[in-house]
Amino acid sequence: MTDWFKPGIEVEFAADPGQGLHYDAVALEGFFQLTPQGKYWADLGIFVEYEHTGRTGDPRSVKIGPMIQKEIQLPGLSMLNTANLFFTKEMGASSVGTPGMFVAAQSRLRLDPHFEPGIEYYGIFTLGEHGEEPQHRLGPAVAGRIGFREFGLDAPGGIKYDAAYLRRVAGETDPSTFRVRFELEFPL
Repeated sequence: MTDWFKPGIEVEFAADPGQGLHYDAVALEGFFQLTPQGKYWADLGIFVEYEHTGRTGDPRSVKIGPMIQKEIQLPGLSMLNTANLFFTKEMGASSVGTPGMFVAAQSRLRLDPHFEPGIEYYGIFTLGEHGEEPQHRLGPAVAGRIGFREFGLDAPGGIKYDAAYLRRVAGETDPSTFRVRFELEFPL
């Protein structure tokens, strides 16, 4: 919408072990850019999200926190580093009530806009006495962007993709997870 505010709608699908792909949730989100990109040592923004689950009985949630991004120039290479620190709170009858923190970090080499290999980390921490054990996952990732014009369509925008294979490092969680995300960009 503007240089400093980017709204979004996210629809999530999930596949539990041994189950097929199903609708999981819808989220309304907004990103507020606090510093102009590239002007200071790091780019800083605030992320806000409200998620409404698709499964009966599952709680709704709110997520808010800083997003920090820094591009580092190496000899002959560029590396993009991102860290997100989100405070989360579930709401509704089936919520556990204890707020948590979700940490996501990614470093990737900017080899080509279509293909950027890297590494990702995800951590989940409970901020309270009666929470669950922290969970940590780490693994290789790949990201990129393909413009609609590269498909022969005379339109601005494109498709962004992001995928990772994450292994459990610590905590009670699945031993491995495959995560993939596609975003359709339609500039206004």
